[in-house]
Amino acid sequence: MKKWGIALLMSHIITMGCLGQVQRNVTPRKDSTKMTMPGESINSGNEFSQKEGRREMIHSLNLSKEQRQKLKEMHQANKAKKESIESNDQLTESQKKGQLKELHKAAASNMKDILSEEQINKVKEMSKAKRG
Repeated sequence: MKKWGIALLMSHIITMGCLGQVQRNVTPRKDSTKMTMPGESINSGNEFSQKEGRREMIHSLNLSKEQRQKLKEMHQANKAKKESIESNDQLTESQKKGQLKELHKAAASNMKDILSEEQINKVKEMSKAKRG
């Protein structure tokens, strides 16, 4: 009887030791019950919703293939410039912020060259609606 008790206790200790080592990565689920307005995303603030919002904006602007291609090239170039600014260890944080601000202004200026006046106004309206 004692042998069975000891064997049971040992198996319990071994089992609990193994279970204690299992790591569980829990990812939060979308709150599917939340209602959203048109153009609003459930996961506001993360990268996925930014991409989703960008896709919605591009779709609503009725861009031509040429405009889409130019914007894609501009986005890729700006992304590379942004990464190089952020990874430059010789710049201070304020210098990085200043350069990123200049990059943002240049991108806005370039976008005005690509989009029509009507499309620019629509982008401004969508930006205002997104902010508040």
